[in-house]
Amino acid sequence: MLLIQILIKNIYCILIQAIVLWGLTILIGLKQILYQITHHALRSLAQIHHLLVFSQIQPLLQVQSILFIGQTDNKENGIYKADSFISYYLSRHESLDESSEITINKKCNVTSGLASTGYYALVFDESGTPSIGSSSIYWAKVNLNNKLADCNCATTSSNIDINLSSPPATVDGVILEKGDRILVKNQDSNKSQNGIYTVTGSGAEYAWTRAADLNSDSELNPQLTVYVTSGTVNEATIWRIKLDTPRTITYSQLTEYIIGTDSIQWISVSKDGLFNSNPSTWQLLGNDIDNAFYLGSAKIDKYSTANSNRFAIAVKIPTSESLSNNNITTNGKIRNINFKVEYKTVED
Repeated sequence: MLLIQILIKNIYCILIQAIVLWGLTILIGLKQILYQITHHALRSLAQIHHLLVFSQIQPLLQVQSILFIGQTDNKENGIYKADSFISYYLSRHESLDESSEITINKKCNVTSGLASTGYYALVFDESGTPSIGSSSIYWAKVNLNNKLADCNCATTSSNIDINLSSPPATVDGVILEKGDRILVKNQDSNKSQNGIYTVTGSGAEYAWTRAADLNSDSELNPQLTVYVTSGTVNEATIWRIKLDTPRTITYSQLTEYIIGTDSIQWISVSKDGLFNSNPSTWQLLGNDIDNAFYLGSAKIDKYSTANSNRFAIAVKIPTSESLSNNNITTNGKIRNINFKVEYKTVED
């Protein structure tokens, strides 16, 4: 009996020690997670730089911004920052803390994390006016380049619900040839059929198939745009893709969207729309190769000239308060801005 009591007492002590050690392990683990969140970023919590350049590895107290994309309550998704004065307190980052900042061209660059790095586009219900904290917002993985290769023509209201198994030879006044690209945007009964198609044959073998740059689940992303070069109605027009709420990524579902299943709509975009918009809603750019921006491609015409896509640059002057917070006593002035442009030629 005495031996049993001693054994029980020893086991009890061991259990108490194990519980204490387990508790310490949790505390230490939490400290490590909070202090080195950039090393252990999860899909729902990752350090982002919002296309700005900051130091790469740093404690949570100094992290510039954190992206939440997997909250149970989707209204809580967004960009947050840590408060260095309140222990591990998160508040919405100034780049997305007002309803007016919820825009269709908002994009973030996640620079740290085991499986979460890359660019993410903001997605929301465009049927109404979204509001921070009141409307559900989502983030979908995208490519840095959101401009697709030009299309030769686009369907019109005269091409509603065309039979893609036996497509027409002429669209919007353009006689199609093998290799031509068509923006199909008027499949109203089955919007999952919308997209970009290529003429793959001629004569008896005449057919349309989805274009190589938009024929897989991983290529179906928000914020894609395409330019239409010809057509009686759609010549020199720009179109933006509109998608529904993205799926949640799981082990069995690896993409937010499924080509041929999910609804695809194309919205007309004004060529001068962004130029006349508030620069505060524009995409932020960094100053190194990782933040390079793709301007698309241009073909040389018969006059040996080629026109690139237009772009505009807006420079935001820092406020006196932001200057003082960084120990700058005099207002900053822009001296020089250098742009490095790289291009390559390919044989058509």
